[in-house]
Amino acid sequence: MANGFISSKGELEVEEVGNEIFNELYWRSLFVDIEIEASNTLGCFKMHDLVHDLAQSVMEDECGTYDVFNDSPPVLSTRVRHVYTGIGANIAPFKSLRTLISGKYGYMKPINPPFHSKFPSLRAYDLSDLPFTYISSLSSLTHLRYLNLSASRIRILPRSICSLQNLQTLNLRHCYKLERLPKQMSRLRRLRHIVLEGCYSLSHIPPNLGQLTCLRTLSLFVVDERKGCHLDELQGLNLGGRLEIKHLEKVESPLEAEKANLGGKHNLRSLYLCWDKNETESSENAEHILDALQPSPNLTLLDIHCYEGTRFPQWLSSNAMPENLVCINLSDCRNCSELPPLRKLLSLTDLNVSKMNLIQFLDNGSSHHREVPGGFMGLKILSIRDLPNLERLSKGEGSEVFPCLSKLCIHNCPKLTLHSIPSLKELGVSGSCEVLLRSISNLYGLTSLTISYNDQMTSFPRVKLETHFTRLKFLKICQLTKLKEFPVDLFSRLSALETLHIQCCDELECLPEELFQGSSCLRYLSITKCIKLQSLPESFRDLTALQSLVLTDCPELAAEAFPDGLHHFSSFKSLSMSEAHTTTKDGKYHLEAPRPSNKLVQLPEALRHLPSLQFMSIYFFENLAQLPDWLGNLETLQELYLSRDYTKVKFERISDPD
Repeated sequence: MANGFISSKGELEVEEVGNEIFNELYWRSLFVDIEIEASNTLGCFKMHDLVHDLAQSVMEDECGTYDVFNDSPPVLSTRVRHVYTGIGANIAPFKSLRTLISGKYGYMKPINPPFHSKFPSLRAYDLSDLPFTYISSLSSLTHLRYLNLSASRIRILPRSICSLQNLQTLNLRHCYKLERLPKQMSRLRRLRHIVLEGCYSLSHIPPNLGQLTCLRTLSLFVVDERKGCHLDELQGLNLGGRLEIKHLEKVESPLEAEKANLGGKHNLRSLYLCWDKNETESSENAEHILDALQPSPNLTLLDIHCYEGTRFPQWLSSNAMPENLVCINLSDCRNCSELPPLRKLLSLTDLNVSKMNLIQFLDNGSSHHREVPGGFMGLKILSIRDLPNLERLSKGEGSEVFPCLSKLCIHNCPKLTLHSIPSLKELGVSGSCEVLLRSISNLYGLTSLTISYNDQMTSFPRVKLETHFTRLKFLKICQLTKLKEFPVDLFSRLSALETLHIQCCDELECLPEELFQGSSCLRYLSITKCIKLQSLPESFRDLTALQSLVLTDCPELAAEAFPDGLHHFSSFKSLSMSEAHTTTKDGKYHLEAPRPSNKLVQLPEALRHLPSLQFMSIYFFENLAQLPDWLGNLETLQELYLSRDYTKVKFERISDPD
């Protein structure tokens, strides 16, 4: 678009034409490794090698790369039109330059934003991912159509941007320090895309944006009492993609909300509706406002945050419900005691509910229209957080409810119990969820389980097991700071387990023998910050498939903690051991105060018998005085890292010449 290679065609706008061209190239396999982001938008892709060679041949010397670190920079042709370079590169002026992309590696050089004045013919200018906080006047770039400042640290945009009458795209995504936009941005009548996603410090927007009738993307709108900043500024804008509306408590009337015409914006896919939790608003007024914000049926993502009403809008409970919704997020709607009847949304695959104190069930088991057998038939991912009164997921739980649910994340739901969910594969439990853990044995189909962040639980509740977790492949126990004993009855006979992480269990002194018995598939074991753990169980020697072991900040583990009999660990390739350390602001490690109980004074003798060890790292052991002679006899060892502070020493085996 910026270089004029595509234009509108008939009733199709230029973006639609561009999408058609991209899809055709993709269908012809000219692009590979396509990545789709969580919002169902295109993330990145690669050009096939042969296509790249062909493009270079066709473009000849119109494209160039300028290496900022090269002492002898290449001589660029006077015909060059498109350049990729480091921001610190001292590029000679090229009046014909159309595209300038400054690579991330440029941050190593001093940043000199004024150098763009040397390229008055620029159409596209990319300064993304660079750590500058200020950019000088852009008024000389009168032909500029595309400006990308995303992920920079800029705080205030220069007023000179408002003089760029040809500007079509302004990308400020993830400029998290951006505080203010120029007031005169409504002068940019050709502007089509203002990307403000992730601009968390932006508290106001320029007035009269409704005058930008070409605008197709406005990812953030902040409602304000000032003239030209009311919600009805959106009325005549044919917006698409993502729209987040903040400070809905400042909307004066339902009529103003209705004038925003969200229902007429058929290209809108993601809608975020946010109230300020620190402002007070009557429940009735909030309900009327949300009723008037009925979106297009083409919406795929809906997010409602800090809503003060006692009920959800009619358009979420009737035939008007957007039936293409794939993802719904409901957060901090503290006055609502029931969710809308979401069970009938066949397209819904992702549901997130948090901070709703009155909710007892996610689903009351009824639909007001077009009765759907079962419920949540397409839901695959469910996340629930901080629901203190939630008792069950559904009143009518059973195999007919959540038949496709594969991932469930639960945080601080102290009253919740779970019935059997045969399809569930991945479960994450954190915070206060002791009641839930009593019913966890119903989930016998799990392949991944994470239990974390509970500073009260000293032991797991006793459960009656109908069967063991014979399909579990991944287990993580993390930040259970008062846990004293591992649940033998719950975690034994883990015959399919491949990865086990045990982290930050401060009171855990030992691991049960039953934990490793029958775990013949375990490949990766990590034990971190278990400061009272004294030994590994004898059943550790049964882990014959183990490939990698990580032991970090376990000061009570002595060399004798390792059981003998490791000579049959034929797959064991990597060992990492380190003592307590922290990270400084400059990214370097430094030692914490030495622990008097650090008992590792020599490498475990059992390690000398590992027949396939290739990688070993040993960091921060102050009491480790010397290395054993047998270390040099490990014939398979390829890399050895040693350090007593943040300075690492690396040893590599040099193969004998043939």
